[in-house]
Amino acid sequence: MIRAGPSPRADVKVPKTSQFWALLRLLAPSAVSLAIVGFTETFAAGFASYGERPCIEFEGRWHTGDEVTGYAAAVDAALREAGVDAHAPIGLVVRNRLWHAATIAGSLAGGRWLSMIYSFQSPEAVARDVEQVRPAAVVADEEDWTQPVIDAATRAVALGEWRFRPRVRAS
Repeated sequence: MIRAGPSPRADVKVPKTSQFWALLRLLAPSAVSLAIVGFTETFAAGFASYGERPCIEFEGRWHTGDEVTGYAAAVDAALREAGVDAHAPIGLVVRNRLWHAATIAGSLAGGRWLSMIYSFQSPEAVARDVEQVRPAAVVADEEDWTQPVIDAATRAVALGEWRFRPRVRAS
């Protein structure tokens, strides 16, 4: 289970059990009004505001905002290095992993469109979803890069020239 850390604003009280509320807690620290600034800017400010404070609990360990934004930045840097535009849509073969949560939050904070492709499906179903989504890039764990998924990404990825590249590895 992934949970958001304590809000830096004492006046904001939200339930701890819902993952929906956990993501919204990332917004709570922002002093900027949603009426003035859009969702992306507000989310980005909230996401960046945790710093050294606890941000997300994963597998019994609290990770600081700096750790979580570091994962998001590493994924973003790998995407840029691969030639993916900063606002191009990506597909994430999502699992219950810290770096996946960071990728989702980082994509929201950066204004990037993200389609979640569920890993619990067969490799053929994951491949079918990749082809239907037609993202600029696919982000996935090593175990999800099966031959059907590689073949689908080769056909579907919008980069023009697909090259299978090493991925950011999380420890």
